[in-house]
Amino acid sequence: MTAFKGLVDDMLGIVIPCCGEENGVFYQHKTGGSPYKIPAVFDLSFEFIDPESENLISGNAPNLGIRLSDLRLHPNVDDKVTIGKVTYLVTDSLEDGQGGARLIMVEDTESNQYDERQ
Repeated sequence: MTAFKGLVDDMLGIVIPCCGEENGVFYQHKTGGSPYKIPAVFDLSFEFIDPESENLISGNAPNLGIRLSDLRLHPNVDDKVTIGKVTYLVTDSLEDGQGGARLIMVEDTESNQYDERQ
C-alpha cells in the first residue's frame, strides 16, 4: 500500500464510523460464513463522475460506502448486507482505487419475506 493509500485508509477508518449507520451493518460473503459487523455509510441514491468519460452518473439504488480493509474478503455480487431488518444483495462494487468502495445493492426480497413471517 502506498503512503497516500495508507493515509486515505486511515481517514476512512475515522470518517465512516462517524457518519455511518448507528445500529450496524452486517456483511455476509456469498461463500458462506457468519455475518459480521462493519462500519459503513448507507444511502438510497448516488452520484459520481465516471473517470473515463467524465460524465455524471447518478442512480436511485440502495448503496453502501465502505472501506475495503474492513471486509474479510473482496466484495462480490450476491454478497448479503443486512441493515436493521432489511437484507440487500450486492450487485456491483465501484472501487475508488484508494481503498474505498461503493457497493450498489438491491433488496433481497426472498430473505426479507422470510424475516416478515417470523
